[in-house]
Amino acid sequence: MGGRGRLVGLILGLLVFTLLAPIVNAAGAGSLAFELNSVSLEGNGDVGVGSVWVNLTVSEVGGDSADGVLNLSLQTPEGIAVFEVDEVINLTNDSAVIVSREISNLPVGVYSLNLTLSGDISSSPSTGWSVSENFYVMRLRPLSVGLADSNQWTDIAFDSNGSETGASVRDGDELRVMVPVVNLGDVNATVSFSAWEGSNVYNNSTFSILADSTYLVEVPVGVVLEGMIFLNASINVSGDTDGSDNNVAYSLVIAPPPLPLLSIEISSDDAAAAEIGSAANFLLNASNSGEDDWSGDIVCTLPTNQTEVFSSALSIQVGQVWQHSLNVSASPGNLSCSLLNGGRISSSSTSSVTYFFDMEAAEFGMAGGGGLVLQGGPWHVGDLLRVSVLVHNSGDQSGSAALVFGSSASGVGQPVSIEAGASAELFVEYVLADSSSTNISWYVESLDGLVSTELGGVRTLDISPSQSLSHSIEAVAWDVDDGVSFIWSIQLSSGKSREVGVELGVVIDGSEEIRQSYSLNLESGMRQITSQVGDLQSQGEVFVRLSPINWQNIGDNIATATIPSARPELSLSLNEMPSPPRPDEGTSAVVTCNLINDGGAASSAGVLRLQNSNGVLLAEIETEPIAKEATMSQELTVESWPGKTVVDLTCMWAVGNEIISSDQSYLSGSMLVDDSASFEIPWFDIGIGLVVAIVIAIVSRLVYTWKQEGDADSSTGKLKVTRQTKGHSSSSSISKGEGKQKVKNREVECSACSQRLSVPETFGGTARCPACKHQFPVTALVEAPATKTTPAPSPTSQADSVDSKELPNSKGRGPVATNNDEGENDSVVSSTEDILSCPSCDSRLRVPLEKRPARARCPACKKEFMAIIG
Repeated sequence: MGGRGRLVGLILGLLVFTLLAPIVNAAGAGSLAFELNSVSLEGNGDVGVGSVWVNLTVSEVGGDSADGVLNLSLQTPEGIAVFEVDEVINLTNDSAVIVSREISNLPVGVYSLNLTLSGDISSSPSTGWSVSENFYVMRLRPLSVGLADSNQWTDIAFDSNGSETGASVRDGDELRVMVPVVNLGDVNATVSFSAWEGSNVYNNSTFSILADSTYLVEVPVGVVLEGMIFLNASINVSGDTDGSDNNVAYSLVIAPPPLPLLSIEISSDDAAAAEIGSAANFLLNASNSGEDDWSGDIVCTLPTNQTEVFSSALSIQVGQVWQHSLNVSASPGNLSCSLLNGGRISSSSTSSVTYFFDMEAAEFGMAGGGGLVLQGGPWHVGDLLRVSVLVHNSGDQSGSAALVFGSSASGVGQPVSIEAGASAELFVEYVLADSSSTNISWYVESLDGLVSTELGGVRTLDISPSQSLSHSIEAVAWDVDDGVSFIWSIQLSSGKSREVGVELGVVIDGSEEIRQSYSLNLESGMRQITSQVGDLQSQGEVFVRLSPINWQNIGDNIATATIPSARPELSLSLNEMPSPPRPDEGTSAVVTCNLINDGGAASSAGVLRLQNSNGVLLAEIETEPIAKEATMSQELTVESWPGKTVVDLTCMWAVGNEIISSDQSYLSGSMLVDDSASFEIPWFDIGIGLVVAIVIAIVSRLVYTWKQEGDADSSTGKLKVTRQTKGHSSSSSISKGEGKQKVKNREVECSACSQRLSVPETFGGTARCPACKHQFPVTALVEAPATKTTPAPSPTSQADSVDSKELPNSKGRGPVATNNDEGENDSVVSSTEDILSCPSCDSRLRVPLEKRPARARCPACKKEFMAIIG
């Protein structure tokens, strides 16, 4: 069995060999190769982790079939295999196959790709063909640009000449900071850069940075001062997904510049035993151990920060020591010496020294804990500032102290003596002259007492410009009732309330007349006021003058405005016909009176009266104000028409202080003639009338003659004042031969109504008052002259002759007497202008000249009188 088995195996082996022999022989005839141009690496050079596709074409180039294996291997630069695969290639003659293989999730980095054919391969590939090649495969690092950490920044100091100092940055150096910007990716980038400190931007630029490189940005900070600077920088890169390193803060300590290091000392051998007012000797020493020279002043004060006892300019070079002997008069408190005004010195310097005089004296300190008090705020330029502090003397001696506020002479208060254990107020008052907001130092000074350090300090005082006060007159009006009134506004700028003095008045022909004067408290803002200053008939102006009380004002203090010139121009007329046209005696009738205002202003209300020629009031009504350029008709009702054929009526209009009148004559009764009837002359009636008239005339003459004789023979007579009628001469006339003995008149007063009558000096008897009808005795002052041819005139006719005066009235209806008929007043007032005065109360009223003679009635006292021209 063993031998047979071996035989079977041998036979099978021969059989297999026989089957395979043709194949091996055939493979050896062809050859494989790949064209280099057919190799493509998809994904090569892309950013980040990803796939790379290897594509190539393998061809049979020997003219026969060929078999082989394609090996793809990917390694890191260090030779570590990342990917490897074999592809079996079986090609017939002149055929080709495309091989594609994916290398997935390839990390970022650079790799070596090897493509190798084995098997039936070409021993000498043509140009552009190969059986083994290496390629670089790369997955790029993504964009990653950031600012280097602040400890990698570099600060460079430059001196005033622009040269690097090579040392740390100090006060006064010019600083430049170099900021690294790092690109850790394999992609070029464009960067927007900004660097700033607070509101100061030092660099704002844009630049390009290469892949895997560092770019230095210069930030010019400029000249720096001692202390800390805090610089911020930021970048903005499009596509950079990592922003954690895009903003960095940088701080740097700036060292002080080279400075003087000063020291001052004071010593004395006799100051400890000195008493108030005695001499004390001191030795001053000052030195400079710093890096720079010093020039300034040395000042010594005594007592504490009050009186300057020594002052001198001083220069101390590096390493120098300065000495000076000082003699002072001892006073309670501190003798202080300081090095001043020399610029900056090292913080380690000792620039002032103090020696304390310890002696019995007054000791001043704050009382009550109130501190310094500033009164009157908020303050404006021109305000009075009062500064005060309450001080207590806790020492064993009395002393005086004064408050000092600021550096001006007006800020030094008067010294106040304070007994031991007592307190007193120290104060300063002065007017603020400048607007500012400033810190003002204050302290209490004393020449014979110790002053506590709490009695001094600094206070902030805000002084605003003066408040402005402006005013203007908005509108001016005039009316007949209220006179001149106007609206004016006043405005006070922001600040505190103020008091102002106000003067209101009128200006006539350049002269001011103050009508009102008062004070007014104002708050900030605008205020409108209506004022009246009384009447003003002539043209002029109103004014408002403001005077600040205890404060200063910016602006004008007076405002003026013109008073309107428009006034009412009033006139009056009566209609020619009443209603009914010819009223009968005793019946009611209506008379229409037209009130006319041709002026440019409304009139006031008034009173309209209608009276007859005897002055009897027939009707009276009140009138409403009449608008400008308007006319109003008023109807006056006469309840009982006078019993005359011709009735003379006067309409009088009293408006304010003015009286305007108009006259008109009216016919009474029916005098109509029937034109249709035939007219015949009534001869019989005429004859009877003539006879009756002759008889009446004879009887009247006899009665008159008898009465004249009876009055002349009587020892006592009666005087009656009557109106002299037109066409009759006075019976009191003296003959031509006796003209040189003309009788004089005198005035007597009615004992009942005080009416004054004019009578001859020779009259003695009983007189009758024409106003009240009262009879009263009159005694003659002189005897009547003897006459031979003419009997003495009667008292009645004498009075008529003396007191009557022929005055043509507006209608020409006969004389008007100065002493009127019974029931009338006897006053006559004349003037040559429209305005005249009441004879009773001196009120002024207007009676137009063209209306005179006319009867007027005073609106104030109701006195009636005759107004004439003269």
